[in-house]
Amino acid sequence: PALGLTGSGAFAAPKETCNNGTISGSHGSVTVTGTCAVAGPLTINGSLTLSDGAVFVGFGPPVHVTGSVKVGQGAQLALGYNAAPGELGPDVVDGNIVATQPLALYLGNITVHGNVVSNGGGTTERFYNFPIKDNLIDGNLNIHGWTGGWWGVIANTVGGNVVLTNNISLVQPADE
Repeated sequence: PALGLTGSGAFAAPKETCNNGTISGSHGSVTVTGTCAVAGPLTINGSLTLSDGAVFVGFGPPVHVTGSVKVGQGAQLALGYNAAPGELGPDVVDGNIVATQPLALYLGNITVHGNVVSNGGGTTERFYNFPIKDNLIDGNLNIHGWTGGWWGVIANTVGGNVVLTNNISLVQPADE
């Protein structure tokens, strides 16, 4: 007789945690606690979740997330910036990027097949940037209520709506 498995999740990749280390290779869903830096080409077969206060440093080697990216309160997502200005790099998120009160997002030269949504966040305590630059976003781009040093949405191709509301640049860089 034939063995049939449907929807059981029996063969799903295990969930992993990256805490104060590096990551590369192929993984199932990943949760970041502390700081996690990409050290070589990375494929996440599932979702990438940044816990509150976590930092994901995805500059350099190619990153592919087959699911969505969730960014928690006070977390920082840095992804892309591995191609010339105005060109798409190899980084791809097949789902959405959704941030709830992030400290900062740094998204450059990436492809997002879903939406990019950020609600609230930032800080008045220190100068942080919030650049969304040179990306292809198939869905909507919605940035609402971020406060910090500098924020910008520059040279993106967006397939849906762009909504930018109540974002404030008020923190000045520290004197050197």
